[in-house]
Amino acid sequence: MTLLFLSLILLSDSIDSTGSTDSCRSLSNADFKFYVTSGTNDWVVSEQYPNGVYASVVSAVSWAVVIPPETSWIWESPVIFVKTITVTRYFFVPGKLISVSFIGATDDYSTVKINGGASCSIPSFDKYYSCDFTSSVIPGLNKLEIVGVDLAPIGANIMYKLIIVSKLV
Repeated sequence: MTLLFLSLILLSDSIDSTGSTDSCRSLSNADFKFYVTSGTNDWVVSEQYPNGVYASVVSAVSWAVVIPPETSWIWESPVIFVKTITVTRYFFVPGKLISVSFIGATDDYSTVKINGGASCSIPSFDKYYSCDFTSSVIPGLNKLEIVGVDLAPIGANIMYKLIIVSKLV
């Protein structure tokens, strides 16, 4: 469905002012940029849920950073403070990979890995951090893992956005 929608957009963008499609672009020349964002499709494993549960969107405190668009603070529900959780999300990269950037924030801190490769640390909760994961991601199915740790009985949140660019072939 997404590729059909993308095809229609590219086709409509390639129609010139006379209505001719002679200059129609091939999808193989297009960069395909998409986002994977935190939300209720993330899987959370913790002491309370050893077999896992889908993440819940949780309220952030008033000073919390924002990562637009459509990125939510998540944790398990009900929120249990002072603990460690593991958030997992699978995502698919079509075509030839060009770049992968991770932007994330955590209350209190977390470690991020993709496909078990190099890790990225998010050391504090007062701003978001960015990491380049291009070397860890492959065309096809990928696994994002975030281990989040909450140290205090106030706030327990993870928020992230992956920005992925690939070339459709």
